[in-house]
Amino acid sequence: MLTITQFLTFAYDSEYESAYDLSQKRNFSNPKIYTAKGNLTKRWYVYFSFRDPKTEKLKRITPFYGNANTYKTKEERMEVLMVYRKVLLKLLKQGFNPFSNNTELYNKLHSKKVSNDLPDTVEAKAITPIESTSVEEPKIRLREAFDFGLKLKEKLISERTKKDYENKMDHS
Repeated sequence: MLTITQFLTFAYDSEYESAYDLSQKRNFSNPKIYTAKGNLTKRWYVYFSFRDPKTEKLKRITPFYGNANTYKTKEERMEVLMVYRKVLLKLLKQGFNPFSNNTELYNKLHSKKVSNDLPDTVEAKAITPIESTSVEEPKIRLREAFDFGLKLKEKLISERTKKDYENKMDHS
């Protein structure tokens, strides 16, 4: 019969060995919040790294801003960014991969949401999307739409940002 000392020693040894088992590398880092040291004039965002399939190294992914920078107080921004961070971590754990097509994951999550939103008496297969019989031609061309959107945002963005947007459109 084992004494409590022997039992705890055995449990500690086996726990210690598995704590440093790095054979299974994580595919992503935990999302973090960048607060610009509390400066409200700078952008705040959520960022994370994901394992690049080509190099097998963690690579920083484009940060996610959302609408957090529209809020004017630290508390409001942190509240929004905490939600973004929590949702992003949940998506990463469910298999989101920024280097591949996530349509299957989206469909799986979306179908789960639709079935959870349905009343008990209605089955999910009873809902079918309404198909349009005629396809309308766009009334405005892409460049015109871009120029219109840029004109709307002109007073909200800096001159440099406007030039960056125009350059991206010219190179696309």
